[in-house]
Amino acid sequence: MNIDDIYTPLEDAIKEIKKRSQNRELKKDVELFLDDTLPDIFQHNTYFCFTRHIHSPNYELMSFLSLADKNDFQIKLLEYSKDKFTAKNNLKYYLGKMYFDHGIGKRGGKKISSKAIIDLDRSDGKKICTVKTIFGDSLVDFHHKLLSLIDVDAKDAIFDISDWLESRGSKAESYYISYLSLFMCHAILFENFLIDGGGEEKLTRNIVLPAIQKMQKKFGCKPLIVRLIPKGIENDPSSSFYPQKIIDHFKAHYKL
Repeated sequence: MNIDDIYTPLEDAIKEIKKRSQNRELKKDVELFLDDTLPDIFQHNTYFCFTRHIHSPNYELMSFLSLADKNDFQIKLLEYSKDKFTAKNNLKYYLGKMYFDHGIGKRGGKKISSKAIIDLDRSDGKKICTVKTIFGDSLVDFHHKLLSLIDVDAKDAIFDISDWLESRGSKAESYYISYLSLFMCHAILFENFLIDGGGEEKLTRNIVLPAIQKMQKKFGCKPLIVRLIPKGIENDPSSSFYPQKIIDHFKAHYKL
C-alpha cells in the first residue's frame, strides 16, 4: 500500500461519512469488532477528529479548527496522555520545548525563538500525564490552559482515549487497528502519517499501513483519513510552532 492510498479528499470524506453513518450493517460490524467497547462519545454523532498526546494551540491545531468551522462539523480532540514521553518523537518533543514564530526577519528568513518548559532528559520514559513543567504545573494542564487563548472549550472538545486504547492492547501494534476503526463510520480523522523523519516512520510502515490493509479486507473499505497538512510540507516542523497570540501570553506571564 502506498502512503497516498490511505487518505481521502475532504469533500469525499464528508460525503462518505454521511453514507456510512447510515449503514447499519457496517456500523454493527465495526462495533462487534470492537467488542461493543465503542466510546460513548461516538454513539450518537459523527465528528471531525484530531489526535495528539496533548492538544495545544499551535498551527496544526489552528488548521484543524479552521477546517471544522468551514464545514460546520462538530469536533473531538482525542488525547493519549498516558503514553510515554520521548524527545526522539517530534510531536512529543514540541510539547516539552515550544517554538514561537515571530514572522519574517530582516534578512528574509523566519524569526524563531524557543522555550523548554520541561526537563527533557528527566522526563524521558515517564508517562506524559505525570510530567511537570518548570513552572510547577502538569504538562497536560499547562497546554490545556493555553487552549483558552483561542476560545476552545477544552472541557467539551477533549476526550482522553488512553484507558480505552490500553484496554485494546498494551502496544501500538495491538491497539492501532481498534483506534483506526473509530474512523470507519463514526468520525473522520485528520492526520499526517509520516514515512520519513519525525521518529514516526516505523509506526507508519510497520503498524499503520498493515492495519489499514487488514481493515480493507475485513470491512470492504478503508478508514476515513484526511491529510491535515498538505502533501509535500507535512515534514515541515513549523506546523508545531505557535502564533503571535501565544507569544504575547508568554511575554506577559513567563520569561521568553
